[in-house]
Amino acid sequence: MAATILADDPIFGRFCFGGDWLKTKGGVAVVPKDGLRRRFHTILGRRRLSLLLDTDRFAAEQQIKLKEDFSEISFQLESDNPQPHPSPLRISGLPPGQYAVHGEAGQASISVAKTEDIMLTLAVGANAQNTLFTIVREK
Repeated sequence: MAATILADDPIFGRFCFGGDWLKTKGGVAVVPKDGLRRRFHTILGRRRLSLLLDTDRFAAEQQIKLKEDFSEISFQLESDNPQPHPSPLRISGLPPGQYAVHGEAGQASISVAKTEDIMLTLAVGANAQNTLFTIVREK
């Protein structure tokens, strides 16, 4: 199954399978290049995070940015659907806490009680190309 995976490999160090990555001032940035651009996994030390899209894709040649403690994640989506529509996103690995989800249609809040799978419905607008979403842990 096609996916982009950023991992801390015990032999080769940090490596990205199916994409390109770079260290940024605020964490890391990954450009998915696996062909489908619907599945992103990261394994940084003992922390794991997965972002899985069912219908839309991570935008071509755009970075998925994340802080290494997973307290902030941002990404852009693109869609072949020209109508406004919901885009399901399954997230696993977020540390417990309250998170704000920012998108084109406004803001929502989610609560993570333990490291669990969360199903979000992202609102994608009409003719959406490169719709930005940010998930931020609230203090």
